[in-house]
Amino acid sequence: MKVEEFWAAVRETMRTQPRGYQTQLAEQLGVEKSYISRFIQGKHDLAPKYHQAVLDSIGLELDLKTKGKA
Repeated sequence: MKVEEFWAAVRETMRTQPRGYQTQLAEQLGVEKSYISRFIQGKHDLAPKYHQAVLDSIGLELDLKTKGKA
């Protein structure tokens, strides 16, 4: 999976979260709700310092492996 595909999947998963998710996540991260909304809409990237918290919020984890290895 390419990086762009990964973030597209994250955005799609975030779109399916229940009402209030964006507000709650924004409060947790200490950012404006519009920051989360613009990320979900694909208008900007997410700052790396928020990656883990966002993945945790939607129940995903990133597992890296060396190319060509299972």
